[in-house]
Amino acid sequence: MPYVFRVFFVTFLLGQVAHADPQSNSRFIAEQSVTPETLSITFEAFAPVLVQVVTYQLEQNGIILSDPESFANEISAEFEGAYLEELRAQTAALQLEVFTPEELEGIAAFYGTPAGQALVRNTPVLAARGQQVGEQIGVAALQDAGFRLADRMVTEGLSFTDDPVMGEKLLDLLQR
Repeated sequence: MPYVFRVFFVTFLLGQVAHADPQSNSRFIAEQSVTPETLSITFEAFAPVLVQVVTYQLEQNGIILSDPESFANEISAEFEGAYLEELRAQTAALQLEVFTPEELEGIAAFYGTPAGQALVRNTPVLAARGQQVGEQIGVAALQDAGFRLADRMVTEGLSFTDDPVMGEKLLDLLQR
């Protein structure tokens, strides 16, 4: 398609999105920002936790799975579609509470631009890498917080157990 027609077409579409009512704008924004790709990253990140929760719940009911990971993957696939639609609906409703109609119009217009679509395309990558960075930073920060709390337990006499032996074990663990 020639450049002039593409510009006209994008301008026409942006005009349609940008002048929509607030409900339409909030639904459009939710569709652009809550995508199957982004949810996939989230589900992958929480898959180990999901497997543990599902396994525990089933074991509490006397059911032992031979392949809990496959079960968790299948149950996730079954509920992803409904989850996506409900999350989009709730996101759109929240946006109506938080943003003015003018702000929704501007955000919707942005998502209709090439830069907005680049953000939509790259959000899953940013989410995945952000999660990796967050995990790395979190492990280091938690260890540092443990060291600082151990120091405070000694200097300020903080105690979190009724049993002195358990208190010493906690202090030893935090100091590692």
